[in-house]
Amino acid sequence: MAFAQAPSLPLSLQETRSAAHVPSRHDRSVQEPRTHPPSSSARRESRFVAETKLITGHSCAGRLGDARKVFDGMSHRDLLAWSAMIGAYAIRGMYSEVLLLAVRMVKEGVLPDRFLITRILQACAYAEDLELGRLLHSMAVRRGFMGRVKDVPVGNSVLVMYVKCGNLGCARKVFEKMECQDLGTWNSMIFGYCRSAEWEEARRLLDDMRQEGTEPGVVTWNTLISSYARSRDLDVAMELLGQMEESRVAPDVVTWTSLVSGFVHMDRGDEALRCFIQMHLAGVEPNGMSIACAISACASLKLLSQGRELHSHAIKVGSVNNVLSGNSLVDMYAKCGEIDSAWIIFNEIPEKDIFSWNSMISGYAQAGYFGKAYDLFCKMENHGVRRNVITWNTMISGYIRNGDDERAFELFQIMESYGVKRDTASLMVITIEP
Repeated sequence: MAFAQAPSLPLSLQETRSAAHVPSRHDRSVQEPRTHPPSSSARRESRFVAETKLITGHSCAGRLGDARKVFDGMSHRDLLAWSAMIGAYAIRGMYSEVLLLAVRMVKEGVLPDRFLITRILQACAYAEDLELGRLLHSMAVRRGFMGRVKDVPVGNSVLVMYVKCGNLGCARKVFEKMECQDLGTWNSMIFGYCRSAEWEEARRLLDDMRQEGTEPGVVTWNTLISSYARSRDLDVAMELLGQMEESRVAPDVVTWTSLVSGFVHMDRGDEALRCFIQMHLAGVEPNGMSIACAISACASLKLLSQGRELHSHAIKVGSVNNVLSGNSLVDMYAKCGEIDSAWIIFNEIPEKDIFSWNSMISGYAQAGYFGKAYDLFCKMENHGVRRNVITWNTMISGYIRNGDDERAFELFQIMESYGVKRDTASLMVITIEP
């Protein structure tokens, strides 16, 4: 209600101060030199400025609690004080605190300027607070913060808020009403359509932006390529990669990793490794994700030699203890029959997740070490990792392959009593496995 009832276009704090302190020409001609000490109002204003600087100082030094104590202790808070405190929360991603302070600020009669309303809108986007975002949009319109070239950042923030909150219709209306659209505007709209799985509309926007004279940047191309890769339409993703290179925008590590990951998830390991090699030849340094995906490709193809090379590279770049790389290495060594190496890597992973345990259990089961597999199966929940349906299916399948049908059926019958619902794979394992 405070946002909805806020008046439109009041004088800003600086404008009010200017109106109060800038004398007319006649006043200046008769003004006498000041001989009196500063007034009480001047002293108060000086104290407010000092307190605001103290808030900023505490925040920059990481003392957010001290900054908040100063803020809460202020007898009067102007726009600069609110901006300092809200900015301190925003920069740390504490978006719920940003929104609480924003509502409190308006209730106390202080309205945000262009810069601050942009920050609050960003917090609405991350918090997915559509209701407050709508009110801020309304305030921005009434205060004249939308429609001009200098208002593009505000318009972009409103657009992103609607996109993040899942209201693509409102986002499109804001987009079409904007007098000026920059690269960020187009990127946000394309991201919105990709997020909603409307990839063809996203591609139409790509064509439109180029016709309007805005050349897509690396973020634009990555949004589209990664979206098509995740949707498993890798032929279109590769086509977009070609267009990206033709437009002289160099693919970065995000571009290549999206493609490598996409090919791995489609069980096209050969193409995943080709993309990884292309990335290397282009001089792009792989990150932990791209290395992990390449190792997974080696696992599916059982390429032990190439997997070892990638293991060495992971050590060099410091990603070997990353849970993602660690899981891929465990899986690769296990599938390549190097179960002892898999066990060493498994023990080195600092925070094992369900994939770590499942990969190691599967490795032991495939190697015929059912005692060790079952031992891990029993221990994992003691380490805070709950067994899922894949864990149970792995053990059931392993026992059936080993000819221990009785133990397999026992696990099949009790899995639901442990809160794990059987899936289609469970039924297939128990009925199809020899």
